[in-house]
Amino acid sequence: MYHNPATLWSKVNSSFSTIVGENRYNSWIKNSKPLILDEDEIVVCFESTYIKNKIDHPYKEMFTNCVRNITNRNTKVTFIVDDTIFINSKLHASNNSSSSTYITTPRQPAMTFGNFIVGSGNKLAYYAAMHISESQKPNFNTLLITGQTGLGKTHLINSINTHFACNSTKVNVISLSCKNFVREYVYSLRNSKIEAFRQKYRSADVLLVDDIHLLANKKETQVEFLHTLCSLAERNKKIIITSEMHPKHIDEFNKNITARLENAIETPVKNPDYETRVKFLKARGVDIPVDSLEYIARNINTNYKDILICLSNLIKYNNPTLITSKAVVADFICNWGEKLSLEDIARVTATTFGIKMNDIFSGKKNKTVASARQACFYLSHKLTSEPLAKIGRYFGNRDHSTVLFAYKKISMNKEDGQIKRTVEKIEKELEHLNR
Repeated sequence: MYHNPATLWSKVNSSFSTIVGENRYNSWIKNSKPLILDEDEIVVCFESTYIKNKIDHPYKEMFTNCVRNITNRNTKVTFIVDDTIFINSKLHASNNSSSSTYITTPRQPAMTFGNFIVGSGNKLAYYAAMHISESQKPNFNTLLITGQTGLGKTHLINSINTHFACNSTKVNVISLSCKNFVREYVYSLRNSKIEAFRQKYRSADVLLVDDIHLLANKKETQVEFLHTLCSLAERNKKIIITSEMHPKHIDEFNKNITARLENAIETPVKNPDYETRVKFLKARGVDIPVDSLEYIARNINTNYKDILICLSNLIKYNNPTLITSKAVVADFICNWGEKLSLEDIARVTATTFGIKMNDIFSGKKNKTVASARQACFYLSHKLTSEPLAKIGRYFGNRDHSTVLFAYKKISMNKEDGQIKRTVEKIEKELEHLNR
């Protein structure tokens, strides 16, 4: 008997609830969501690794048998973690409860290679991620994806995770954020479970860690992470990590880690060009007129996060037009100081001072580089709402007091006139960039 997706999911939930009991079902299964749902394959998404682990080992076999009893087939069952589905479902529910004069924001799909928008700024990272996912013997075993927030690093690392979850059930894949790695490490130390922690991560076939720049200043955790990298590398296991920049540009980062990652393939993701921005908007623009989407693409050139903010604001209106699009963009640009990225400031400053952008992040102390770095501190504090600690961390993991000192030094006219004029020039270029 054929079951349509809705009927199949309803029967599976009802049957499994009876098997494990209502309390367990409500705690671990009820809020899961199907990503793929047919009689040949079911992929179930959980909001967190913690919830997935709670259900994976004790109940997955029971869940699989439950599904197969209903379908009368050897249905493939996979559990994965994808919090974007849950975030967007909550947004969808919130929008549905609002006034009928608005239309709801369409739920973004799960992060996969299939819906990743490829352009000139990210194609190297995309093809490298595809290669390490699909090849049993890739040309490299460690992939480092670098770039600022909102440019697709997390989408790529989640795409790799989803690929393995759907195609390689016998592969031990561990995917988590750097913050969660740190939390687990601290927990294992406090509860005398460090050996279990090491066994878990060093037995991975594929390790994916998002935002490892957050390991800066965490010396003990860095040592543990280094041993994990070495253990996996010695056995030719796959390692995929993301970071705002290569750790070699971050002070207070273990030099052995940076040396180990020198052998990795580094693939940067950069700001999308106009054509890529248009493709991105068209993929998510529902029934928005093309000229409205193109207007956003021409005027918002920072990152996908900012573009989505404008798109989300635009589709709140019934029958949005080009005039509506112009109003939305104008409102966004009025708050451009809040949208300006630290990368924008670093890039424009480096160009103006005639140095490489990486010099600003480095430990170089010659006069030109030091002046450029101070200009970045000053402009970042003045033009963005980022906290001093984050600014310092971004520009080579400097202390927040260093940022504040540079800001006061320039703002109180303690620098020579030439540097003040240069800073004013950079500020005007940044304003033009975002307008």
